[in-house]
Amino acid sequence: MSNFTKTMLGVLSVVACSASSAGSFETWTMDDAKSNRTTLVVSFTGDGATQEAQLDLEVPAGLVLAKAIVKVAGSVCAGVPGNKIRIVPPSGAGEALPSRAIDYCSFSFKSSLSVMAKAKPQFKVTFQECATTTKAEACSYQASDVTN
Repeated sequence: MSNFTKTMLGVLSVVACSASSAGSFETWTMDDAKSNRTTLVVSFTGDGATQEAQLDLEVPAGLVLAKAIVKVAGSVCAGVPGNKIRIVPPSGAGEALPSRAIDYCSFSFKSSLSVMAKAKPQFKVTFQECATTTKAEACSYQASDVTN
């Protein structure tokens, strides 16, 4: 193998490694019409490099945060000003966050009958970030509904 070929393979391997995607947040919502409640569960899957992650979601009109439950010690699961909720998995503290889906937060919302009768509420992303030791970028995000 020529030196040029070795050099090009080295460059390509560096480019391939740096093109990895950020971690991924996923939310699951479930509406309970009997109790007029909506539950939102938030999980995060690391990518092998992300050490810090944050997701802020805007709470849809007609829903009021009743309870935020921390499912993994060290996580931040809270309501924040502006009718939003914030999810921050515990810091990797120099280590990558786990590369498997883990439920970090659960939120319970009270809802009005008019909201329950309409389409499922959509939680809008207002901020998302995944950070490694060298860069910060938008995490990926996917929302799913569970029919009750």
